[in-house]
Amino acid sequence: RSYEDYLASLTAAYYNWYSAYENLKVGQSSYKSNQKLMANIRDRQRQKIALPIDVNKMQLLLIGKKENLIVLQEIYDSYSNLIFKAIRHNGTSPYIPATPGRPASNVQFEQDYKNFTQSSRTYEVLHMLEKQGTIQVKKAADDLLPSTNLLLGYQLEGKEWGIQDQERSYFAGISVRWPIGRSVDKARQSIAKIEYKKTVLSNQNKYEDLRTNLKNLYIQIQREQKLIGIAKKKINLAESILKDEAENYSFGKVTLNDYIVAVNRVDENRFSYTEHSVQLNKLLVEWLRLTDQLVNENVLEN
Repeated sequence: RSYEDYLASLTAAYYNWYSAYENLKVGQSSYKSNQKLMANIRDRQRQKIALPIDVNKMQLLLIGKKENLIVLQEIYDSYSNLIFKAIRHNGTSPYIPATPGRPASNVQFEQDYKNFTQSSRTYEVLHMLEKQGTIQVKKAADDLLPSTNLLLGYQLEGKEWGIQDQERSYFAGISVRWPIGRSVDKARQSIAKIEYKKTVLSNQNKYEDLRTNLKNLYIQIQREQKLIGIAKKKINLAESILKDEAENYSFGKVTLNDYIVAVNRVDENRFSYTEHSVQLNKLLVEWLRLTDQLVNENVLEN
């Protein structure tokens, strides 16, 4: 579980780095394209076609893009430093993030949850805790009966799965019990039963919490998948509108304000696509982590 959490945190850091890189590319592309338009408007001004107010508006737009680019560069550099520290990179040639694939291609809640309840480490631990409680109840019940018993067994308690008081006890042989202190033994058995019931009830609550959390996570994954599809459509439409507005402005059919709105709309949709794409990857990693699929035997062997 600790290795899984560590891997999930590293993956999240990489996704943040990749997101910052993609946003930086959008900012750089937007700034360069608007620099070209600025040059075009200045040329139109010299020809007495563009108005001075158009030049000022374009200058203000360009300054805003430059300001945004500085912020995006700072965010990318900060995440780069974190990644380079994680991989202990001290070289001069900078790395750039590659486009990550989807951590999971197909998430099906019912089937994945069924597999989770049947074979996951988390459920195994919960069952072990219940079994631990059963052992304590049986031991208390045995103490109530004065008899000669043959004891043969093995008991394991430890911290590996969150169980306190690490101890291994082996017991075998003949044990003679006498009916002395019977009321005390009854009290011990009652306490053991209560503790066992509390353990079972606590585990039942944990089962319900796990299912609820996984279901909500699954709903979020579905949401991001839908928003990514919408973002792609919006980018295509926004780029088409920008192309038409640029042509219309060159022929004096629309004002510069219409063109500026179209420029900003393209940038916003590109940023939105990157945000939802990265968020989906983070949710998928969290799904794999919570369902004990992020780290398996193959990963540990490699």
